Amino acid sequence: MKNVEIIETEFVHPNWEKRVEEACKTMTQLLVKYNNQLEKKKKLLTVQDLADQLSVTESTIYSWTHKRLIPFVKLGTRVRFRQDKIDAWLNRRSFNVKKYKIE
Repeated sequence: MKNVEIIETEFVHPNWEKRVEEACKTMTQLLVKYNNQLEKKKKLLTVQDLADQLSVTESTIYSWTHKRLIPFVKLGTRVRFRQDKIDAWLNRRSFNVKKYKIE
């Protein structure tokens, strides 16, 4: 029985309680972040929400949907937008600026 007790104590880190507490805090933060990302993906935006977010008029949003330039969801007669799809659409439309040396 003594051998078992010695083996168990050899593997216990002196600050194990603090390390477990830190690991729990980190996991909690990661779970909250993940949950926020999931909620963001599920959220449906109205035309007004999206127009405000993009700083354009509602008629511009309707024009883009009519021309199929922006991803949208049709719910009966209403148009809605998924935040994750809008984010991806914006990322595809982003350009990297190249620096040119003027001589």
